[in-house]
Amino acid sequence: MNKLEYEQEAARQLSNTTFYRPLSSDPTEDYQKKLHHLLKKLPEKAQEQICTDTCPEPRPEAFYLLPKIHKPGNPGCPIISSIGTLTVGLSGYVDSLLRPYATSTPSYLCDTIDFLRKLQSIGDLPENTILVTMNAEALYTNFPHKDGLQALRNSVPDNVMANLVAELCDFVLTHNYFTFGYNIYLQISSTAMGTLMAPLYANIYMADLEQHFLSSRPIMPQLYLHYTDDTCTSTNVIHAIMCQQCPSATYIDQTRQSLSKRINGHKSDIRNHNIQKPVGEHFSLSNHSATDLKVAILKQKNFKNRLQRETAELE
Repeated sequence: MNKLEYEQEAARQLSNTTFYRPLSSDPTEDYQKKLHHLLKKLPEKAQEQICTDTCPEPRPEAFYLLPKIHKPGNPGCPIISSIGTLTVGLSGYVDSLLRPYATSTPSYLCDTIDFLRKLQSIGDLPENTILVTMNAEALYTNFPHKDGLQALRNSVPDNVMANLVAELCDFVLTHNYFTFGYNIYLQISSTAMGTLMAPLYANIYMADLEQHFLSSRPIMPQLYLHYTDDTCTSTNVIHAIMCQQCPSATYIDQTRQSLSKRINGHKSDIRNHNIQKPVGEHFSLSNHSATDLKVAILKQKNFKNRLQRETAELE
């Protein structure tokens, strides 16, 4: 895909008024005032955390595409980078609130290892078993705010907490503005791939949708699981980062953060061509991109400190 084709694909997507609305000016100053008013409803410690994680001089988010070269016409997957933006701190805080609810749903899958572990729990399958896979097309931009927020309220048992989480989430969703070229847009439906809370928010929506559907069926599947990209919240892990382009290139890493946050950091290094970091340097090579990055958990344990993780990394 050349530059002209890339710009044409972006223009095609951004012209869809179901999802995006052009803005005549930068709303940052107005949105900042609304955010400060909202934060007053939170405990002081939460306010400090969000303010610390928010850039003091925020900028609009940045829209870009990841071309799907394996599909006809090379459609672009829309990504909106939230680094240095107004809602990045709030979105991260919402992500931490959603995590226990998103990862405790019966159908939740963290990663391949989690999938294999759950397969073992059902034993041998009957001979007449039918294996089925499905894919939700353009999930992040295909469910309305109203439905997503209701799914949150259904998933959080405490009404006060449910309404607070929904209000915070609603602010992130309705103030998701970004630039492409010289134009500013507002996303008016669903959530954006790129904001921190998006994967867990989408995961809760899908789990709620599935629960309503399956509960009305006369026959239940023996096992039903779903996987949403970037929702893995495993912490204290030793993991391998591999490159699809270079089978011999493997980077062993360790982190006390959730694995998804660590990988998002690596992807940010790749997008920003940060060649001072080994992962950023490798995936900045010619014909390489973040889509070539693959991850596998090697070891997960309750390490008490970084030294223990680094020691295990060398074993």
